[in-house]
Amino acid sequence: MKKLKFLLIFLLALAFVSPSFAANSTITNLTDLSAVPDSDDEFVMWDNSTALTKKVSYSNLADIRVDIAKNVLINGGMAIAQRGASGSASFTDGTNTVNSDDTVIFDRWWIFSDGNNIVDISQQSGGGTSGNEIFARLDIETAQKKFAWCQIVENANTKSIVGSTASVSAEIKVTNTTRLSDIRMVVLSWSSTADSVTSDLVSAWAAEGTVFTPAANWTAENTAANLSVTTSWVKYEIENISIDTASTTNVAACIYQNNVATASATGDFLEITNFQLEPGAVSTDFEYRDTGHSLALSQRYYQKSFVQTTVPGTASGVGVARLDISAVASADHTVKISTKLPTTMRGIPTITTYDAAGNSGKVSMVAGDNLTATVTNESEGSFVVAGTNGAAATTRSITFSFTAESEL
Repeated sequence: MKKLKFLLIFLLALAFVSPSFAANSTITNLTDLSAVPDSDDEFVMWDNSTALTKKVSYSNLADIRVDIAKNVLINGGMAIAQRGASGSASFTDGTNTVNSDDTVIFDRWWIFSDGNNIVDISQQSGGGTSGNEIFARLDIETAQKKFAWCQIVENANTKSIVGSTASVSAEIKVTNTTRLSDIRMVVLSWSSTADSVTSDLVSAWAAEGTVFTPAANWTAENTAANLSVTTSWVKYEIENISIDTASTTNVAACIYQNNVATASATGDFLEITNFQLEPGAVSTDFEYRDTGHSLALSQRYYQKSFVQTTVPGTASGVGVARLDISAVASADHTVKISTKLPTTMRGIPTITTYDAAGNSGKVSMVAGDNLTATVTNESEGSFVVAGTNGAAATTRSITFSFTAESEL
């Protein structure tokens, strides 16, 4: 009761304080808030005795955000790549997931390109402005072609920015500023049915120096200018973007290579990490999420039974669903097994099974590998797999690994 009375007295006292801030005064702790700031007062934010780069007025202090889950992008730190050996994944025209146009590569990240096999994509470490970040390396394989690294945000996760303002930022570098002299960043809105997007959001790549033409119902919300990216890691920001296209239901963020005539060469790299799209008129520090949280968010769209560091389709014998029954009558038989997904998915997923040898669409049974799998009863959280042995046996067994996908 004494604490409540003290709080009420404190709040009443604040209400009657006359506003008077001395010019260039410093607030070092809450006790310095002896006056209410005027709407035109300005503040310089400090961090460990270092002045931050932005001076803000009292009226827009709300734009300095420290809220949890401010980044509407998932896996902005590029640390999760379940379609490969996550943590050190690599994607080419010869991997299980190929580097073709309009393909999800890292979790939640698409490659769009003017043709297939334009860039190889890999996870690398020791990057970013800190020198400690995992990053995406886009390694040019076909010269004189444009490409983009994009994420399309699910409708439910766009509520904080649609009809308001947003800021986008990323840490980027290139290995050659002549051949990769035009790197741009853009936020786009989708103004048709929610979550039924045209994933290949580029209609025409256009000539060098000209921004790409978005596909129907996609609209660029900012004018994508050349960022003048260098060979050193730098954080680039585009702030105060109005997400104001009528009937916007989804949003995408992209970084793209806009050179053609200046002949980007094979072996040149575009490298990206700490990609963030957030509500508000100013860009803030990148939001680091707990690793388990990031993985769970990614598994809403894609998950695998394989060990995270194992490429799907590998004959590893680890991360399998298995059922064994012995001492039964000798007969041919069909075995069914229900599998529970660890994370509820965005929608009914597409299930791909792999037998013990890594064959797609198959299961292993008593008779061996390469037996047809039948998937039924799919839901956002489970599915059933059946296989027929094709020969009499006194045991019953079924073994398989799987991937589950429910992308936009």
